[in-house]
Amino acid sequence: MGYSFIDRFDAKPWEMDALPWYDAKHLKPWAVRLSLEDGNDFNGLNRLGGRLTVDTSSRFGATGSWNYFSKKLDCGCVEESAVGDLNATYRFAQYEWAQMYAGIGARLRADRCDTQAGFNFLYGADVFPLEPVVVSALFEIGNLDDALVVHARHRGGGAGTDRGVWGLRLLAHRDGELSGAARRREAMVLRS
Repeated sequence: MGYSFIDRFDAKPWEMDALPWYDAKHLKPWAVRLSLEDGNDFNGLNRLGGRLTVDTSSRFGATGSWNYFSKKLDCGCVEESAVGDLNATYRFAQYEWAQMYAGIGARLRADRCDTQAGFNFLYGADVFPLEPVVVSALFEIGNLDDALVVHARHRGGGAGTDRGVWGLRLLAHRDGELSGAARRREAMVLRS
């Protein structure tokens, strides 16, 4: 029982035939993970987000995420903002029960009035306490122009399942010059 790491990833694990799982016909030197999320702070601020991660057997990879925030204001108008990042990553530790990675890249925020860019650093871990449970945590820190940006995310679920995903997210920007939905400090509850 447990997970094992090898230098290749399952090509299509749901279509395995009589060949052993470690046969080269089933394995690829890369893996892709896509995540789509919708969150709300229950006070009118909504977030639609997506994350794409590419990992390779060489341990180098890339990850990017985009979050679209919208908030209906008292005047009836809608305030909108998008925040995204793109990072080069390296998986520096891997065990049967966990893997850890770090990355560096760029962050961008845009709304109808302004666009800001900055630096981003991330540190993340995936823990596999028992099969098929996966618990993940991510911490990012960086800037948008002169503003400090801190992002933390915690998720859990089952590998190979499409239900049972839960998590919490905190995205905070600290700067009086940031306007709109991106300035708000909110704990977002994810919906699957």
